[in-house]
Amino acid sequence: MGLLWAMEPDRPFWRLIKRDVQTPFVVELEVLDGHEPDDGRLLARAVHERHFMAPGVRRVPVREGRVRATLFLPPEPGPYPGIVDLFGVGGGLLEYRASLLAGRGFAVLALAYYNYDDLPKSMDAMRMEYFEEAVNYLLSHPEVKGPGIGLLGISKGGELGLAMASFLKGIKAAVFINGSVAAVGNTIYYKDETIPPVSFLRDRIKVTKDGLLDVVEGLQSPLVETKSFIPVERSDSTFLFLVGQDDHNWKSEFYANEISKRLQAHGKEKPQIILYPEAGHYIEPPFFPLCKAGMHVLVGTNIIFGGEPKPHAMAQVDAWQQLQTFFHKHLGREGPFPGIIDVYGVGGGLLEYRASLMASHGFATLALAFYDFEDLPKDFTIVEVDYFEEAVCYMLQHPKVKGPDIGLLGLSLGADICLTMASFLKNVSATVSINGSAFSGNRHILYQQTMIPPLGHDLRRVKVAFSGILDIVDIRNDPVGGCENPSMIPIEQAKGPILFIAGQDDHCWRSELYAQIALQRLQARGKERPQVISYPGAGHYIEPPYFPMCPASLHKIVNRAVHWGGEVRAHSRAQIDTWKQILAFFGRHLESTQSRASSRL
Repeated sequence: MGLLWAMEPDRPFWRLIKRDVQTPFVVELEVLDGHEPDDGRLLARAVHERHFMAPGVRRVPVREGRVRATLFLPPEPGPYPGIVDLFGVGGGLLEYRASLLAGRGFAVLALAYYNYDDLPKSMDAMRMEYFEEAVNYLLSHPEVKGPGIGLLGISKGGELGLAMASFLKGIKAAVFINGSVAAVGNTIYYKDETIPPVSFLRDRIKVTKDGLLDVVEGLQSPLVETKSFIPVERSDSTFLFLVGQDDHNWKSEFYANEISKRLQAHGKEKPQIILYPEAGHYIEPPFFPLCKAGMHVLVGTNIIFGGEPKPHAMAQVDAWQQLQTFFHKHLGREGPFPGIIDVYGVGGGLLEYRASLMASHGFATLALAFYDFEDLPKDFTIVEVDYFEEAVCYMLQHPKVKGPDIGLLGLSLGADICLTMASFLKNVSATVSINGSAFSGNRHILYQQTMIPPLGHDLRRVKVAFSGILDIVDIRNDPVGGCENPSMIPIEQAKGPILFIAGQDDHCWRSELYAQIALQRLQARGKERPQVISYPGAGHYIEPPYFPMCPASLHKIVNRAVHWGGEVRAHSRAQIDTWKQILAFFGRHLESTQSRASSRL
């Protein structure tokens, strides 16, 4: 991602932020012949889009009492761990960090506190009662899990967050990025208490060779002006401080260490402090370009913020992971969670990425291997359902899995395995089939005394493209008798609903046709009409959002490269919508609604 974090502004001293999170950042990438951007011949062009709202994330503008904010909620009904997100002296309402965190399973309130809507235009005084109202709003929200919430603040937002944690109740965990331990630039008020700002020492300000101010020494120490020290010892919160060691806005490392000393001196838990060498002040979500210098509202001119591009970028990646891990640990759901078994196709081995993403949306997900992994068989010649039954039993007895049922998610052959499991096994209440066939394709299916014969195939029906890539879409034998064919999986025996997702340009097999045959079988046996979603221009491998389309690759059965189908843009859009549909389907049918889950999460 170096092409992104290494970007520099066209106009000096500008900081890249995202104002409208409902639209992506669009980055045009061009490859030119030579080294001159204006004279080189264009060799290639691509467009990169960076989205800030995961599929299904809900954006809710908030005007509640005095509170002006935006609440971001994950796709499925909650409750979720709640976080108040605060930015710095730029004012207004910045939503991009909150929207990204909502995609990770948090209910996040992006909170404005001045220069927005009908809020004060300046920040001469910061009254904690306003922030208390925001905390109470979040704690009382039906989709926010109590009894405590988290705080996330950067720069001035870190300072105000520290004051909130010190004065207000209901703050369980707090992450501050390059914050201050003292009031800076304005007085902090709470009821009859005041914290005056530290003095600004103009004689200590330096001017760089580029004419920029270096204000890192420009604030009086709160150890000298002790009344400006925020009384952090009153807090019962657990703290994480993320510190750029090259921060030139103020002495973030010194402040974090003084907070640690004060907490321990009063018998409080030692906070976690993570130091990032050569990282500057604005530690943003991953891959934002470094803002090394820019306008400072309180100073009234451009100052240096510090940092070197590559170390700063690495710090952003790590900090993003650290803060999520911290909040999950101290605010996270304790379980049990709705359970899902995730199964892939003929490639074998163990693929975990989809399961890991599902887990971030509140599902306990078992990524299940079934051949060519560790001591499992090297080849897959028969579908023995007993093995998969053992996996279901493992999930149901796990203390973190919410019974009495689980869900199944499968792609390609994995989808057919999931349909088989749903048909023969108990305790499966929801199944998602992505480009499955609902037939026993090339292998017998065996469960106890039941054997389903394979439909079989005829390699003489393989077509060869000009490129030499095979098209195998028609090699399967016709399902004579349609939904009554003996090779069809008895999906009418499934206990729960099935969602069929089909790419209309799937060239592995005719997924859309098979989905329609499955629909006919269910309805012919008096079952509820299943949900079938077909995507024009989508190929076989419908992955989580933003995975590049795989147009062709090696197929184990024919041992040659085969065509999987799909048009890039249409396939990409299908992946985005599919992910949203999957989350909503499991959220609805695995009982992960607030009314049922709130007492246990």
